[in-house]
Amino acid sequence: MKVAVISAHGRVGSRIVTEAVQRGHHVVGVGIDEGRAGFDETEYVRCDVGDVTGLEDAVRGVDAVVYAGVPNAKGLDKVESLIEGIITACKRGGVERLLIVGGGGTAEIAPGKLYLYTKYFSKTIRPIVAMHERVLDRIRQETELDWVVQTPPAMMEENVGSRTGTYRVGKDELVVTDPNSTDYPHISTLSMQDYAVAMIDEIETPRHHFARYTVGY
Repeated sequence: MKVAVISAHGRVGSRIVTEAVQRGHHVVGVGIDEGRAGFDETEYVRCDVGDVTGLEDAVRGVDAVVYAGVPNAKGLDKVESLIEGIITACKRGGVERLLIVGGGGTAEIAPGKLYLYTKYFSKTIRPIVAMHERVLDRIRQETELDWVVQTPPAMMEENVGSRTGTYRVGKDELVVTDPNSTDYPHISTLSMQDYAVAMIDEIETPRHHFARYTVGY
């Protein structure tokens, strides 16, 4: 398959690129970096995420697009317009699927109760992470382009672990190791490598359509 990864140089995006290449997929990395470091086995297109025409050209002919960047790349006041531009570029480029890296704060710890607005979530970063909620609100209005938002657990950092090839899937709820514990974020984790495994699994064998789902150990 041919897969485009927007923000391919990022922490999550680069791992998605690596996983896709290792599985033999043709990857088009899209980003603003001038160099091709780490992209010897892929195509690389230098393009700003806000350049809709440039993105359209970059993703034309691919089977799926992954947006792995931060939604506030053009500013907190432009979150919706940025996602709108990506959707437009995909449609004009003939792309059938858009997969978005979500934010763990948008998952629920109880029905209707987002992790983002609990006492367990840092108030310092809440305004920034809340942009993922805005992305989810916007993409849920999309009825033409087949989309998914793969929401990570409460903790997905570089020091969480390495690739195991295993993970569990939820719907709107945080995937946790102990449902009786409130030791957030430590009961809801996943390595970035295994997050990438889940993303490429979804591309290879689509199980979700026009939906958000969660992943974790």
